[in-house]
Amino acid sequence: MIAEFHAGALDDALNAHVQAHLPEDPDAQELLAALDETVDALRTMEPPAVAVPDQVRAASETTLAGFRRGAGSAAPRRVVGLLLVAAAVLAVLGAGALVAELMSPRRSADPHSAQLVPAADTSALLAAVRAPQSEAIDANRLARCLIANRMGGAGVIGAAYIVYGGRPAQVILTPTGRPGEFNALVTTRDCDAGKPDTIARAVVTE
Repeated sequence: MIAEFHAGALDDALNAHVQAHLPEDPDAQELLAALDETVDALRTMEPPAVAVPDQVRAASETTLAGFRRGAGSAAPRRVVGLLLVAAAVLAVLGAGALVAELMSPRRSADPHSAQLVPAADTSALLAAVRAPQSEAIDANRLARCLIANRMGGAGVIGAAYIVYGGRPAQVILTPTGRPGEFNALVTTRDCDAGKPDTIARAVVTE
């Protein structure tokens, strides 16, 4: 349904319903952001050469012929939207690896979405998390912050309020899957659902 919403394929009532409930659904926000990023990336890449299977081409031609026999009546907007989604899928079959990367959550340092923490400063992030905290950080907000940064499901190893680049910030450590190595996400202190406010990323080691 979110893909159809993104493609403008829902009827007005359902579209309004989805729009009204988006602020309370971080997963839907994450998916919409990924769809936007994917569309933007596909606009700038060369179209891959894709050989459409004969059976797919035949089925498409049969469907289009059926619409042409409809005495000029317009196809329902929902059906047209779904056809557009299906066409987009066929168009990017040859670039599947790229699309998979764009749509998957980023769980490690990503130089394209935020600046990288200078190597000399990474140890300070780890030290800040390990130091006694004078102010509690809402664990639920941290989870929503990770979802907004497309890191939903990553376990939080630790977090701390810090000053980064001269402004108040927070650092969240998540596992990389390798012993003694962690992802460090630096955001504003009010990072929350739909508000990633990413400042920097890094991989820190013990």
